[in-house]
Amino acid sequence: LPLTPVSGAMHVAERLRKAIAEQLFSFRGETVSVTVSFGVSGIDDWLELASVSHETILNSADSYLYQAKNGGRNQCVSGPVMVSAKKIMS
Repeated sequence: LPLTPVSGAMHVAERLRKAIAEQLFSFRGETVSVTVSFGVSGIDDWLELASVSHETILNSADSYLYQAKNGGRNQCVSGPVMVSAKKIMS
């Protein structure tokens, strides 16, 4: 979500998570539910954008996604951009 602060992205992710969890689907004659997890990371200070690659931001979001999955799934986890699992911005 370009030009969206992390808090705004988390709001969108949480709304999507809840909407998907509330939706029932029919699969091979059975009703099933689906849950999702989201990992969110980004830069709220746009002056810092030039110093962090898009790949680093995506890798950070991926790390938070795995935290969400390992934490029980069906949740959103966010945090600052990380390089080699070290937080570089807050």
